[in-house]
Amino acid sequence: MNRILLLSTAVACCWQVATAQSAIPAEPTTFTGKFELVENVPVINFELTAPTETQDFLDPQPLTENIAKIKVTRSCYEQKEYDEPVAEFTDVEPGTVLTFSDDDFETGYSYSYTAKSYNSAEAASYGKYLTIFAGIRPEKPEFVSITTGEKGSSPVKFTVKAPTKEESGDELSVPLTALTLTQYVSYNQEDKLKTIENPEPGKEYTFSLDFEDGSQVSLRLYASTAYGTGSYATASLFVGNDVPGMPTELTATVKGTGVELTWAAPTAGLKGGYIDESATLYKVERVTTNDRTEIARELTECTYTDNCDDITAPTELTYIVTAYNAQGDGGYAQYRPTLVVGPAIQLPFVENFNKVISGSWNDSYVPENLWSTETSEDFGGTNWTYNANTYLLQDFTGVHGDLDAEILDGFASCSHKYNSPGDYDALVSSKINISDAKCPVLTFHYAAIADMSNRLSVRFRAGDEETEIADLGISEEASLEKEAAWVKKVVALESTSEEEINLVFRAYIPENLESENLGQHNVYIDGIYLDDYPPVETVTVENETTGITITWEAPSNSTVTADAYDVVVNGKDAVRVTEPKFEITPEPDTDYIVTILAHYGEIASINSEEIKFSSKLSSILSISADGAAFVEYFDVNGRKVTAPEEGMLLIKHSTLTSGERKAEKVIYKNR
Repeated sequence: MNRILLLSTAVACCWQVATAQSAIPAEPTTFTGKFELVENVPVINFELTAPTETQDFLDPQPLTENIAKIKVTRSCYEQKEYDEPVAEFTDVEPGTVLTFSDDDFETGYSYSYTAKSYNSAEAASYGKYLTIFAGIRPEKPEFVSITTGEKGSSPVKFTVKAPTKEESGDELSVPLTALTLTQYVSYNQEDKLKTIENPEPGKEYTFSLDFEDGSQVSLRLYASTAYGTGSYATASLFVGNDVPGMPTELTATVKGTGVELTWAAPTAGLKGGYIDESATLYKVERVTTNDRTEIARELTECTYTDNCDDITAPTELTYIVTAYNAQGDGGYAQYRPTLVVGPAIQLPFVENFNKVISGSWNDSYVPENLWSTETSEDFGGTNWTYNANTYLLQDFTGVHGDLDAEILDGFASCSHKYNSPGDYDALVSSKINISDAKCPVLTFHYAAIADMSNRLSVRFRAGDEETEIADLGISEEASLEKEAAWVKKVVALESTSEEEINLVFRAYIPENLESENLGQHNVYIDGIYLDDYPPVETVTVENETTGITITWEAPSNSTVTADAYDVVVNGKDAVRVTEPKFEITPEPDTDYIVTILAHYGEIASINSEEIKFSSKLSSILSISADGAAFVEYFDVNGRKVTAPEEGMLLIKHSTLTSGERKAEKVIYKNR
């Protein structure tokens, strides 16, 4: 056992000695150098400090012996030099400051110097690096002016100025040897155009050069000393007739059903060259989501009106105005905000979010109509999106959708997961024309979801005013049996004097919501339908001594006809009938006031105008309502007929509620 321990100890001791001997010194702690002229001889003087620790990022240790070697090498890509030896120091005491010089180089190039420390086994440190420009470079010279000849052609007159300082900002310590003008062709290729030998610092020099018409010239101007060339100044020049530059100050204003465009003419060429401003023409393009169409060209004035006659529905668009001349198309300006142009949507307004856009990976569902969004967020954008299903809810698609079907049913959704109380996002429809609507009614669906604190405010916007017609809590009608259930809502719009409105679906987080109730907030809407459900208007009253018969034309909208009616006589309880007819057993000498309320399935219209008549025998035998009209009958001799019979030739006198009176010859018919 003792022999094993001694052997182990001996091995350990040997390992420690080997470790100490093979320790690699760190790189030099400092390494500096400076280019100088010593008695007009270029030289770089260096200073470096030997390391004092071993090379170990985690636990460097002090060096306990001298550094075997410190070696300095030099590389230069342009000179094709790689690790050329410059200086070498042996048996260096840690922390020693070493100085040396290098004068074996070509001036005017940048050199990379590397200093490495070595141990006795020739293992090197990572190395300390230093890049030095071996020379004296002047600062950039200056293009004072560049002037073309008549109509932008040659000769081109240049005025340039020589620099007075070095690139470092110090005054020039050596003379300038050249100002050189070149034309940039491509990477590492420049054509020399003009050289001014031994220029005087600060002096301006003028000269002329010829270029081919129609050429775009990229210029570089260098200043040099005997010890290097500085950075270049740049200029760009187009020679000859240029295409016009970009129109400016483009405006687009919706006026009536059209858009008026105005802009300012360009005064310079697109490439900086000469243009004849009187020869500039313009073309106008209309840009929509899916199309870009030229609608006008050869315009000489800076204005154009697009009458938009071919736009039949609300459309988002913008415009591009391009200036051009005989040389070709020049610059263009695009009116960035999108405009909504086109006539308002006619009733019925239908939105199911079921327009499908086929993609390479999957289909996208978008609205059938044009919608815009508004938000409380400063960054803009919106939280409203369009989908056909969602990972947030299982077995969920649009109102009429089926996850097993090949084609799903789309919907709109708004998520406020990372928002705060008071935040909102509004989905706003395009303009909808309700000018002829007597009783506009909105039907829509929203998804009721348990544990959702979001709310949905449904409004219509008329002019600058918004009217709320419903405010719904997303969780109010939720079922625990399903993650989400579509709820149908039917609401009538209040009357407005405006002929056009926008529907507004505003998802929001209540202001007073406690922070602990903030979490996932989602609103889903679908199946939006707005149409007119007109009241009963054309009414006829047949007033006989034996009975009073009221008939009317069944009102209808674009898709449905009224199928039931509530008739109220003299304020009594309503009587429901399913045919457009109602009979009254008259009471003697009684005045009647009747209203009729039409029903379209579950949707009720508004009451008809009051229909007034009397059972008093006064030769008024019937009342017709277009709003109501009083009717009297006379024989051909002018005598009143109180009990006309089928087939009698009579003169019918009608007095409308408007006061208009008319008479006509009729053959009496019983209804």
